[in-house]
Amino acid sequence: MRFRIFDVDDQIKLKKLSKVKKSFFSKKEDLSLFHFYEVKKSMFHAVFHITDEYLVGTKKSGNYLNVPFSQYINCFFFSDTKLMLIEEMEDAYLKDITNYLNKKTGSIINNYTLTKESLKSLVLKFNGLIKKIEYQDDFGDDYESEFMTYEQFLEINGKYTIEYISLNVGEQFISLYKNGRVSVDTSDEEFLLKFAEEVIYDLENSRT
Repeated sequence: MRFRIFDVDDQIKLKKLSKVKKSFFSKKEDLSLFHFYEVKKSMFHAVFHITDEYLVGTKKSGNYLNVPFSQYINCFFFSDTKLMLIEEMEDAYLKDITNYLNKKTGSIINNYTLTKESLKSLVLKFNGLIKKIEYQDDFGDDYESEFMTYEQFLEINGKYTIEYISLNVGEQFISLYKNGRVSVDTSDEEFLLKFAEEVIYDLENSRT
């Protein structure tokens, strides 16, 4: 599952979602709150329902078939940190959800990018096998390296700008991107919740 990290001006405002009326398969709204609950103390899970359409057509005849479908987008936030995770599928969906949260809760949500320090903190936290790194020098030239030690990673992180790094953590494959995207290839709910929690709290601690 792939997420984008966001910064919230006041995370307590997001708890107003508990008062939003749930809408199941609403035809009146393109985006609605489908599910909301407190996973455990300070950790909340929201699911948003988005209605969309596949447009099928040809260059000559134009659109001739609209196929409606639904998307369900997961979101995790925490009452004791101003960072949150929203599942990433399409940039348009992310924009719709952040606008929805702003409208319903009054919160201001901004993109979060990984700094050298926050990236280093996450890599050391997960303590997995470093499979691949993509990075840039000060002139914008791109490089990549595979299967390296932590000492090599620290040297590259100090000299260059890391755009992407992938790790094997046990049986899981984790990817971290400079633009604030994090992903893990698992559908195991317990691991996913732990992953979300560790990412957010480690990033929060690394910037204080």
